[in-house]
Amino acid sequence: MRIHSLTDWPPELQAAARGESGASRYLCPACNGGRSRELSLTCAPEYFSGFAIAKCWRASCGYFAKVPLDPSAKIGTPQFKPRFFEGELASQGDAVRLLMPYNIGVPALEAFNIRSVVGKDAVYMPAYGPAGQERGGMLRYFDGTQPKAVSYKATDQPWQAWLSSRISSAPCVAGSWVTPLSRCSA
Repeated sequence: MRIHSLTDWPPELQAAARGESGASRYLCPACNGGRSRELSLTCAPEYFSGFAIAKCWRASCGYFAKVPLDPSAKIGTPQFKPRFFEGELASQGDAVRLLMPYNIGVPALEAFNIRSVVGKDAVYMPAYGPAGQERGGMLRYFDGTQPKAVSYKATDQPWQAWLSSRISSAPCVAGSWVTPLSRCSA
């Protein structure tokens, strides 16, 4: 979720945020409606909270914002709180068992430094920055625990690279990591 000032938005969205527009869909300021420039953003005021809520309904965008209706409202920047994984990691043996149904083999586990978690049907995959420093990681449960994926982010920097610096070439990119990892294993 993003919090903007009302004056950051284009005039038609400002009017929608104040409830002065008759339109129901708008051009998203984040994705601009994609190639087709579809009107995929909804925007409506919530008078009881003093905010306007905007949401882009394009699957590839996901823009969501809250805007104070008072243009003079002071908006503080969100404070980042790091979250570290504190579980005990085991060898790749259980990770191989858990990921084999996804056709993810030992080469991908070694390349991405994926380990199983002691006492749980789960794997942990660290996320690395461009210089090879660990920036956190992703825990994926396979035993029905909800949510089944939990992220641990140790820095407020973006997650730019999932591969460690030990790998000389980047064979794949892992945004949603199970599918790309299965491609790396082949």
